[in-house]
Amino acid sequence: MIETNISSLNEREEKFAYRMSERILDEFKEFYVEYSKESDKAAVIKGIEKLDNLLFQILNKILIPNPSQKDDLFDTDMPLSTFSSKINLCYRLGIVDNLTTKSLNLMKKIKSDMINEKANASLTAGAAADRVRELLSNLNYNQELIEFVQYLIYRGKSG
Repeated sequence: MIETNISSLNEREEKFAYRMSERILDEFKEFYVEYSKESDKAAVIKGIEKLDNLLFQILNKILIPNPSQKDDLFDTDMPLSTFSSKINLCYRLGIVDNLTTKSLNLMKKIKSDMINEKANASLTAGAAADRVRELLSNLNYNQELIEFVQYLIYRGKSG
């Protein structure tokens, strides 16, 4: 997720980056196990909430702490209260690259598609399915991740 020029990393930094990638994938697998019994709609909504919280944690680590109880950036109806605003700020600060930003925005649209479905919202049909395919094409640089995500999405479903 974090934009990095691998050729500029020394061996120690490179090992750290790979360990972090493995840790993120392990955490994603744990998340999948936790939500695999949910409907597609519930899993997407909870997944976006988790991503929103991760972006909050990242931004909270790099911003100067707010001394008051009321957070004039992150509280409801404040500038960074939405998933979109956190995505945009992370991009503008160089925390995430353009492809990650596009992918996060696609995930936001998938959530919206799922919420707007009246019944039987699915990741394998309708607008959400088209966006999932687009999301997977954005990730084409990592075939292992694509296969893992496809397995999660299409688990036990024919088609």
